[in-house]
Amino acid sequence: MIIRRLSIAFLFGLFFLFFFRTPPASSKDREQVPRYYKVVQYFATAESFNPFLDACRENADASRKEPGILGFSFFTAPATPFSLTVIETYKDQLSSKEHMNTEHFKKFIENLKRLQIKRTVIEGSDFHLTDDKSTN
Repeated sequence: MIIRRLSIAFLFGLFFLFFFRTPPASSKDREQVPRYYKVVQYFATAESFNPFLDACRENADASRKEPGILGFSFFTAPATPFSLTVIETYKDQLSSKEHMNTEHFKKFIENLKRLQIKRTVIEGSDFHLTDDKSTN
């Protein structure tokens, strides 16, 4: 059952990234360093969910002040009431690594351990499909 839920969350994350991101306006934009994304799914229990949300708010508030973080989007699904999926958008992969070294992120990870929250992470950069047939 958990594998099915993870698969659904993964597909939802890919759908979101593909259909709701702003495509590059020109070929010049494609030459720039691509954005970096993480799709993180958290699994809590009924008892740990509210303290977990408090830890998420604290981490997100501090993280939004980092220059390399472009945004966080939070999603819940009725089928998994005590789970939360977060799509994190970074300027680049280095910004993601820098975020993971901040004190507030380290504190957040400690809170996850204390609350016994399970998490999965999928990460990667933009991938642009083009109509250019010369790249066969």
